[in-house]
Amino acid sequence: MSAYPQLAVGEVQTPPALKQPFVGDRPISNDSAVMATAACVQYQVLALLSDGTVVPFVNGTNTPSQAVISAIGGNVGARVPYYDAGHFNHEALVWPAGLAATLNARKAFFNGTPIKVGHVLPN
Repeated sequence: MSAYPQLAVGEVQTPPALKQPFVGDRPISNDSAVMATAACVQYQVLALLSDGTVVPFVNGTNTPSQAVISAIGGNVGARVPYYDAGHFNHEALVWPAGLAATLNARKAFFNGTPIKVGHVLPN
């Protein structure tokens, strides 16, 4: 498998465990924002705040409508590219503690957003 991310950015990172990040053919959309309060890792569920920054998603504080997926990891103050639409492998995402432990719960979490999750189909 080639280097990650599958997005044109200035950095290339290799995740610790290579997992197929995309599982469907939904349109993929991306943008970038500054990490505001804590570092993130690649494919982490983040929250896009009203001031245009991103933070690690906190269940009970943030809402699914704010959720985006980091394309690469980044430290506080770094501009981090993120996906705001696409169909992702739920096992490749880094989920916040206490949020969406099963595939069905993870699907329900993103219900009504341009982000969908699923699983890799067996060969």
